[in-house]
Amino acid sequence: MRPDEPIEDELSLDDDEDPSLDLPRELTALLVGAVAAPEDAQVQIEQDLELARRTFGGPTLTLFGGGPRIAFVQERAELPSGAKIRYALAELFSAHSLAHDYRRPAHPLDGPATLASLDLAFMAAREAERPLPLLYVAGHGEGGESAPEASIALWGGDPFTPRDLARWLSDPREAGPVRVVITTCYSGAFAEIIFDEADESLGLARDVHCGLFATTAEDEASGCDPEPERARQEGFGIHFLHALRGLDRDGHALPRADLDGDGAVSLLEAHAHARVLGSSIDVPTLTSERFLRYAVSPEAASEMGVAPADDPVERYVVERLGEAFDLHTKRAAEAALEERLRLFEEQTLELADATSRTDEAFFRLRVKLLEIVPFADDPWHPRWEREIERHAEALLAVLEGSREAEALEVTLAIEETIERGLLRARAEIARLRRLVRAHENLELLGALEALGGDALARYRAIRRCEDFAPPLAEGAK
Repeated sequence: MRPDEPIEDELSLDDDEDPSLDLPRELTALLVGAVAAPEDAQVQIEQDLELARRTFGGPTLTLFGGGPRIAFVQERAELPSGAKIRYALAELFSAHSLAHDYRRPAHPLDGPATLASLDLAFMAAREAERPLPLLYVAGHGEGGESAPEASIALWGGDPFTPRDLARWLSDPREAGPVRVVITTCYSGAFAEIIFDEADESLGLARDVHCGLFATTAEDEASGCDPEPERARQEGFGIHFLHALRGLDRDGHALPRADLDGDGAVSLLEAHAHARVLGSSIDVPTLTSERFLRYAVSPEAASEMGVAPADDPVERYVVERLGEAFDLHTKRAAEAALEERLRLFEEQTLELADATSRTDEAFFRLRVKLLEIVPFADDPWHPRWEREIERHAEALLAVLEGSREAEALEVTLAIEETIERGLLRARAEIARLRRLVRAHENLELLGALEALGGDALARYRAIRRCEDFAPPLAEGAK
């Protein structure tokens, strides 16, 4: 669709369509695409959600954004050819890029991802004969001052927090363990479900539920790209879901996909493969990692001086990432991480300087344009269209041939080069952090095994929950 084409017919709602949910009698997976508004619904979220729908077997329910009746999925669009002045000014001044367009969802949805829909789905899951085994959430998350205050963003802006999830899981009718897979920014905050009401001060929750997350409670995640070309995407979701099928993200068979050799790839094993293979800013984590850091502090583990545990999943991550970086001890990995962080700080300062120069160049170009039409940057002005068309030639001359435009182009190119370098550096830092965390997990687990008791029993119960192999759809096996 071209930006100058009318879109009312395509985006109009069918008022006769029933927005209520058709809930199955039991669910093997509840799939949620968590976005607050159309500008948040990048096409990669839709693609990951559809991959999840085609991966998990049995009856599933898919809730995403505004639901099937609304055009809200964002993807890249071709800009119109020619140097039309309105497009040139919009690209310069608009907060919304013309390179993004919106359409209705391309895959089957059962309803919108609203708080009301989630409540209905949770209620049906509680009343079902068999408990819901799996909740999968893709989309956007917000951080909080503390982990329990983080949230995922549901349609219309309603937040869904770790406390909300913990309260649902504490329902006495929820008889079996629920596994939660969340790929949003700050998703590791939902590891707090191991505690009563997601509050560490209240102690551990009565029942064992577990979660596998794209990143920690403190970090952003990738996986929100409006670029529809899958080969160009990176992110936890695409690696995790393919690994459940025994494949890498490109569809090739994964060596040692089934790490324990029991004939199926579990959520825990797929999570480990995503930690190893993902070339993104994600730092995946688990409820078992959160429990380890609750049960044994790093200082206590160091004082105990026991040998690291020999957990096969964590050992796999250590070995594979250690080989990738040629770093074969925790101390070497920590030193490499510290050096990469130092270089990243230097690059960040370079970016701040480049951004400052870009801002100055933009201001000079803006003033040059406003000398011709004083409200050239305000399309809501009643005379904007008439004056822009009237002075189009002069405005285009500034945009295409002035020293101010050339200066802005140069500073933007410098800024974009530094940003690309920073993104590569962030991805490398993330992989090093995954390696260091895997070493730490083995050390903490070694200390916990030495201590034994109820804490070790609870850790093993959480780990068994994470090691669940979900039923796969026919085409995913």
